[in-house]
Amino acid sequence: DPTCEDVSDDVRAEAATYTNAILSDPSSWRACLGLFLETSQPLVRFFCLQAVEGTFSSGVYAALEADARAEVRNALLQWTISSAEAGVLGTEGAFVRNKLALVLVLALRADFPEVWPGAFDDLRAALDGHEATVDLYLRILRLLDEEVVVYNASRPPHEAARNAAIKDAMRLPGCLDAIVEHWYDLVQAHAAERPRLADACLRTMAKYVDWIAIDLVVSDRWLALLFDLFGDENLRVAACGVISECVTKGMAHADKLALLRHMRIVDMLDGVELPPAADLSIEAGDEDFYADIAELTTDVGVQLLTCWEHFGLRPDTALAEATVVAATQARRIINQATAMLRH
Repeated sequence: DPTCEDVSDDVRAEAATYTNAILSDPSSWRACLGLFLETSQPLVRFFCLQAVEGTFSSGVYAALEADARAEVRNALLQWTISSAEAGVLGTEGAFVRNKLALVLVLALRADFPEVWPGAFDDLRAALDGHEATVDLYLRILRLLDEEVVVYNASRPPHEAARNAAIKDAMRLPGCLDAIVEHWYDLVQAHAAERPRLADACLRTMAKYVDWIAIDLVVSDRWLALLFDLFGDENLRVAACGVISECVTKGMAHADKLALLRHMRIVDMLDGVELPPAADLSIEAGDEDFYADIAELTTDVGVQLLTCWEHFGLRPDTALAEATVVAATQARRIINQATAMLRH
């Protein structure tokens, strides 16, 4: 145990040599997977997961037959379910849960969609029964965003190509639709009793808005839910974050104007109750929300004025007329945002 203080340096060095030898052995993953399933020690679980993680970078996992790959995935998911039912997963350290999520993300990146076409359906079905498993599911999606979605210039070409193929497969009909639908169900189910989970779900969703089809997240029922959450002290900051991502999502000017009109964002922001500029009694919990509203309002104004500049050169178009009206409204709420930022 590396946390023990009464262990000599020689014993620590010997232990490090032994564990490094295990991690460098390409055949050790199976024994480590078995130990992971049996041990009750978090540090041992972490070490075992680290050994399994190493199979991805070493090429060992890629050389496994499909059945062996499924064995790894299924063993980890079954442990997750059983440990959640026993109340273990919820009390497990974040370092173990994050490592478990990472290993499952690496398996998904290696196997989806060719070897594991139902990856997202399997994860959603396996991790939907308990608070701890939902938490793990959301960790997986956030790590997937970091490992696959976010552009990183240092990634080798083959890895970048692999990540692009995964995103393309996710964009096929059915995959992202089901994920976004599940997010809606999670927020609805946990907003009142488990706001921490609903908050995590909204923050996960915000990471995906930039690259998934905007229609998935600006449906009438999503907008109604998000705007309704502006009145929830526990969730309004996260809900505002999703709306902000929608507003600033890159797209053509005509599409952006159509989006903002569909969202009725100016009317919504105009209806947000803000404290007077001279009111210095804003509570600490409200400060973040009002700052985010101010930033969102500014973003809306910038987007509308950009559209006005683009279409205003052609005043005979219906789009130009609509943009002028929206820009006028935007100026009004920008003034409100400016007043808030003076606090």
